[in-house]
Amino acid sequence: MQNAIGAVALAAILLTGCSSAGTQPVSASSPAPSPAATTSQTPSTPAASKADYAKVALKVQTGVDEYVSDWKKNTCSSGSVAQGDPLCFTIAMRAESVANIVGISLKGAQQPKSPSYLGTPPDDLTKILGTTVTASDEAVSAAKEWRAANCPTEYACQNKTRDVGYGDD
Repeated sequence: MQNAIGAVALAAILLTGCSSAGTQPVSASSPAPSPAATTSQTPSTPAASKADYAKVALKVQTGVDEYVSDWKKNTCSSGSVAQGDPLCFTIAMRAESVANIVGISLKGAQQPKSPSYLGTPPDDLTKILGTTVTASDEAVSAAKEWRAANCPTEYACQNKTRDVGYGDD
């Protein structure tokens, strides 16, 4: 889980960095776009900019950063969660919500029927967006598996916690 959340955090940082790369203001002296560039876009699939996706990433990055900070600040680990440390358990359970928000936000930005649709992501963001959504989905699944295990004994909890990757320290 920690690795998945870390991947989500990394993607948010990378997307944020992309927001300033390659964007130039358009002025009266800017060359007109080529005919091929204007005809490749159809009204049904508008393209979004890196800056558009960076805004989405910035909105969810705070939650990821707070989760990672709280986990580290409280020296949480898979063992502390498995042994029932209430604070670390709460932080671990919050990871599901954080990961879910990341996934929903990035998926919504890419789905035309979503109210938060931005448009088709730039080609150079497609891979990182896919990786980030996959990581968030994996983190949500891991949290659900951990809760479903119901951990009848401390030993079983510790094994299940390690299996789903909470706190890969």
